[in-house]
Amino acid sequence: MAKVSVQFYRYPQEMALSTFPPILHSHLPHSNPLYNRILAPHNTPPRHCLFAATFPPDSSTQPPETYTIIFSDRSRHSESQIWTFNPLITHSSLSPTQEELLTEHMQACVLFLKNTHIPEAPGWPFSPLLKYACLHSHMYSSLVKLTQPKDAMPYMTEWNLWNISTSSAS
Repeated sequence: MAKVSVQFYRYPQEMALSTFPPILHSHLPHSNPLYNRILAPHNTPPRHCLFAATFPPDSSTQPPETYTIIFSDRSRHSESQIWTFNPLITHSSLSPTQEELLTEHMQACVLFLKNTHIPEAPGWPFSPLLKYACLHSHMYSSLVKLTQPKDAMPYMTEWNLWNISTSSAS
């Protein structure tokens, strides 16, 4: 894998709560998991949630065409901790160039989360395991591509690919 040129910028919670929802809203329903997680009332400042994007917080312009936004609450330990969105997931299929770009964004996400220390957060130091939630299949494929050569995804599951009806009609 080539050197990662994608960079994440950490956002203060107040700025993330005003900046990210309008961007994510324009991509609903694809952005729904992250959109709702960011707006959840239990993301209080004492939890020290991490908000970040691949465009800088001081940017007064729209984000670039391809970007990634992440929300992480690593203090959740055994629960899902990381929600992410990239507009490439709105495409039904990706070109090889788009796949590579998304993989670069996911690699940068892993490195950013691994290297961002939050000693004031509950439960610090965190487990080295990163637990992503509600991953789109394109992002899942990128993570698998990154982790398989290192056997770094021991708890890989495809449970979220099953759709089970809960209606009483058959």
